[in-house]
Amino acid sequence: MDGVVFISGPVHPVTFQLLEEAGLRTKKWKEDRRPSQEEVIENCQEACALISLVRDKLDAFFFKSCPQLRAISNYAVGFENIDLSEANRRRIPIGYTPEVLSNSTAELTIALLLACSRNILSANQAIRRGEWTHFDPMKHLGTDLSGKTLGIFGMGRIGSLVAKKARLGFDMEIIYNSRNRNEEVEDRLGAAYVSWEDLLESSDFLSAHCPITERTAGIFNKQTFQRMKSTAFFINAARGGIHVEEDLIQALNQREIAGSGLDVTNPEPMRSDNPLLSMSNVVVTPHIGSATMETRKKMGEICAHNIIQGLSGKPMIHTINPNFV
Repeated sequence: MDGVVFISGPVHPVTFQLLEEAGLRTKKWKEDRRPSQEEVIENCQEACALISLVRDKLDAFFFKSCPQLRAISNYAVGFENIDLSEANRRRIPIGYTPEVLSNSTAELTIALLLACSRNILSANQAIRRGEWTHFDPMKHLGTDLSGKTLGIFGMGRIGSLVAKKARLGFDMEIIYNSRNRNEEVEDRLGAAYVSWEDLLESSDFLSAHCPITERTAGIFNKQTFQRMKSTAFFINAARGGIHVEEDLIQALNQREIAGSGLDVTNPEPMRSDNPLLSMSNVVVTPHIGSATMETRKKMGEICAHNIIQGLSGKPMIHTINPNFV
C-alpha cells in the first residue's frame, strides 16, 4: 500500500505507527494552532486520505478542492463537521471513533457533578489564595449527590454510562428524556422516562448527552433555564452549541440555577474574558471528556485501521456511511 495520509491535528503516536507499518506515508500538521480550512486543503493536495479533527470543516467546497481523497476518518465520535451528502455523492468512506470514548466521557461527567456539588474548584482556589487559616465547619458547604435526581438528556452510550455510575455509585435517582426510550436502563437502573418539561422541572442535576442537530442546537436557553429548579446544576459534556451561552450566564447571574459544569463551550475555545470564568459556581474544562491515554490510543488505532481498510476497498471498522465501499 502506498500514498500519503494527512493528519490535521495532534493524535496518539500509535496512529502514525500503524499507518506507516501498512506502507503509508504520513504528513502531520505541526503548528500549535488549528489550521484554517484553506491550510487543510493545501496539505491534502498530495494526500489520498485524511485523519481529521471535529474542528475541521469538511464541506462541499473542501471535497471539491480535494477530489483525490479516497478515505477520511474523524478522530472523534462526532461528525457534524462533515458534509455527509457530499461525501456520499463522491463515494468517499467516512470513519469515526464511537464507543471507545464513552466511558472516559462519562467519568468526566461524574467529575463535573462532584466538582459542582462540593465546590471543589472554589475551595481549591481559596487555599491557593492563602485563605485556609483555620477550620470553619460552615465554609465551602456543598450538597450530597446521594438521593438527588439526575436528569439526563440523551440516553445513548454516554448517557447510559453516566446513569449507571450515578445510580450504582452515588445512589442517585435517574430520570431521562431522549429521542428513543432505553428500556434496558429503565429495567436495570430504575430510570424513569419523563417529558421534556418534567426533566427540566424535576432534575437536581441536568446533564446533556445528545448530539447537536437542528432540534438540539440551543435547546438549553433562557426559557429552559427558567423552568429548572433554582437549586439545580446544568452539566454539558456533549457539544457547546446545545446551550446558549449568553442565556446560561444570565441564568447564573440571576440565580435561576445554582451552578454549571461545562466541558464544552460555545464558541470553542472560549474567550479569556468570558464571565463564566469569574463565577465561583461554574467549573469549565477544555473539552477533555475523552482525554485519557487509553482512550486516545484506542481512537488512534481505530482511525488508522479505518484509513487502511478504506484505502483497501474494505469496510471500515467504524463508518458513518457503510453503503459506500
